[in-house]
Formats: sequence, C-alpha cells, structure tokens
Amino acid sequence: MSTDINGKKYSRNLLVAVLLIGIFCAVLNQTLLFTAQPTLMKVFHIGATQVQWLSTIYPLVIGVLMPITAWMADNINTKTLMMSAYGIFLLGTLFCTFAGQFSFLLIGRIIQALGGGMIQGITMTILFNVYNSHERGMITTLMGIAFGLAPAIGPTLSGWLIQISSWRLVFGILIPFEILILILGAFVLRPVIPSRPAHLDWFSVVLSTIGFTSLLYGLSIAGDAGWLQPKVLTFSLAGLAIVIIFCMRQTKIKSPILNLKPFKTFQYTLNLSVYAICQMVMTGVQFLLPMYLQDIHLLTPMQSGMTLIAGALAMGIMSSVSGSLMNAGLSKSGIVFGGLIIGGSILSFATISTTTPIWLIALIYTIMNIGLALVSMPAQTLAIDALPDSLISHGNAAMSMVRQIATSLGLSIIVSVLQTVINQQAGHSLTDQLVGYHAAFTVAGVLGLIIFVVSFKVKSVQPSD
Repeated sequence: MSTDINGKKYSRNLLVAVLLIGIFCAVLNQTLLFTAQPTLMKVFHIGATQVQWLSTIYPLVIGVLMPITAWMADNINTKTLMMSAYGIFLLGTLFCTFAGQFSFLLIGRIIQALGGGMIQGITMTILFNVYNSHERGMITTLMGIAFGLAPAIGPTLSGWLIQISSWRLVFGILIPFEILILILGAFVLRPVIPSRPAHLDWFSVVLSTIGFTSLLYGLSIAGDAGWLQPKVLTFSLAGLAIVIIFCMRQTKIKSPILNLKPFKTFQYTLNLSVYAICQMVMTGVQFLLPMYLQDIHLLTPMQSGMTLIAGALAMGIMSSVSGSLMNAGLSKSGIVFGGLIIGGSILSFATISTTTPIWLIALIYTIMNIGLALVSMPAQTLAIDALPDSLISHGNAAMSMVRQIATSLGLSIIVSVLQTVINQQAGHSLTDQLVGYHAAFTVAGVLGLIIFVVSFKVKSVQPSD
C-alpha cells in the first residue's frame, strides 16, 4: 500500500489501472475518426473540409489546454481534477454518439478534447509522483501502451466498427469504459501531487490560447494549402509571435502558468527533441502508409488497417522491453538502436513498388514500430526524470505542448512533400503517385536517422542496486 499527500493509504496498482484506462481511451479517441470521415461526409452531407475539422479541432483544443495543466496539477486536488476530466470526456463522448447534426458532433468533439487534454496532460505527472526514480521504467511500459498501441489500432478499430454497425459506435464504444473509470475513480483516486498554490495569470492564459491556437491551426492547414499561402503564413507567424511573447512573460512573472526552467536542463531538452522528432515520424508514416496501400495497392480501408495491426501489437509488446531496459540502465542503448531501426525501416519504404508483397510492407512497418517503442516513451520518461520534483508538472505540460506542435508540423511537412512531388510529375498515374510517396518516405526516414545521430548524447538512468 502507498500513502497520499495526506498520509492516507491507497492501492497504487488500482490507481494506475484507472489512469491507464483513461489515457488509453483519450489517445485512442484521437485516431478513431481517420477511417470514419468518408462515412460522416455521407451521413451529414458535408464536404471534406468540414469533416476534417473533427480531426483538426481535437489537437487544437488539447494544444491550447496543455500550458494550463501544469497550474491545474499544482493547485487543484488530484482526485477532483481527474474526476472532472473523466466526466468532461464522457459528456463529450455522449454528445458525439447521439449527435443528430454535424454542429452538435463538432461541439461534442470540442468537449471531448477538453477532457482528453486534461487526462493526457496530468496523467504523466501523477505517475511520476507515485513511482520513485528507480521504478520509472514502468512508466515507459504503461505510457508506451497508451501512446503507442492506441493510435495504431484506432483506424483499424474504427473501420471494423463502421463495417459491422454504425458510425455512432465509433464514439459509443468508449462509453462503458468511461463510466467504469468514473466509478472506479471515485474509490481509488487519491491526492498524490503535492500542492504548490500559485496565482493564475489570466493574461498568460489569453496569450497561450490565442498563440497556440493560431500556430497549431496554421501548421495543420499548411500541408494541404501550401506553406506560402497568405492564410497559412498569417496564422503561423502571428501564432509564433504571440507564443514568443507568452514565453517571455513566463520568465518575468512571479507565478508563471508554464515554468520554462525545464528547458535549462540539457537532458530534458535533448530527450524532448528526440521525442518530438519521433512524434513527427510516427504521425507522418501512420498517415502515409494507409493512403499508400489504398492508392497504390488498391486495398480497402479495412484491409489497409488489418495490414498494419501487427505493427501496432509489436509496439505494445516492445513497450515492456523498453521499460526493462530503462530499469537496467540501458535506455540509451535502446534509443540509439531504435533510432537506427526507425531511419532504416522508413527508408526501406522509399524503395517499395506496386509489386512489393503486402506481407513485406507489414513486416517493415512492424520493424519500424519496434524502433519507435525503443525510442518514444523512453525519451519522454528520461526527459521528465532529469527534472526536480517541483518542475515535473511544468516539464510534462511543456512536453505535451511540444508533442502537439511536432505532430502538426510533421504531418504538414509529409503532406507537402507528397503533394508537391506528385504535382511536379507529368501525370497522375500510379507511377507518378509512387514517386511522391517515395519522396515523402525519404524525408521521414532522414528524420529517423537524426534521432540516431543525436541519441548518442542521451544519458541512461542509473539502475537501482
């Protein structure tokens, strides 16, 4: 049994189980709509631009919320905060499941993102407060399942649910789990984060809201619209300028909502950079590969999803291996080796053709996911582990914010390369499309090799005696 900040005993295993179910649902929810969008376009009689907002709005809201989660974690009782987050997430899911109009579906998606953002932003902070420094390999294992396995199975699960039932089940399937979380949470959640009361600077909240919303929106539309389009430049540059003002203010006020001191710690910044590049690569390939399988090999969305399911399972399994490596003081070796695997496997995608067997594509994807499992969560855990306890909530909030920016940036870069190269070809034949995919995979592969190069500076956590 463990004790909370009030000295009362609680079951750490039950608390962690609730957190894991919650974070898994929140992360899974981000990718469930990828294969559901064509169906929603038909049901609500809307175009691709409108339906895309269901996917775009989720990371936008989460990105805006992330800087404030550090203040929340330090000033609000942990149990109250998480129960509120789970309740908001359930409310949004109910809105989406029973929506009769697209506007209500979009409102539900926004509410989901508010709850999901709180869950994602605070869960990691809680885990670092309930596990000591020599047990934090377990965090790598647990979070690897959520951030690795959940996004990978989302599109496949969504396609299967639509095929056997209705689009409503894409949202409704989460409801029983969310109700279970609320019931269990009422009994097992405890205040485990030490209170550090601080004034909430509302001007900083306004700056972060406007700045990060504008920046993330600009990045999210850059891939389709083009980086030099006035709309993209306006939102991206204006957002970046406001974010810079926000950051400058955080260094000058007494109680910043997002303390930037973690960035002064070299290992935090280095591992955060590795993690960010990893997110760019993972998002790019998870976007490219299903499209490639459907455009070049003419697979259905369901078939393309099933082709990639082995890779998703491999990532979940390898998360436990990554945790063991961390506890043994070998996380650096895993990250270096993982970076090499990521870069090499993705560059292999740049050589595939219309005659490449599907099983070989699935194998390469599985190998890539093994590399991602060795890099992604270990880098995140090492980054937070490099900080003193007083900065963990702020370091985690900053990392969550960087994850959203990296995801949007990576996807925009990959989409831009793909469309630019295809448009430069003489026609739009399968061969022309294949050239575009090869170029996009090459860019993603080079990013993977950058992980390999910079990872030699990473320091492993020393194992316990």
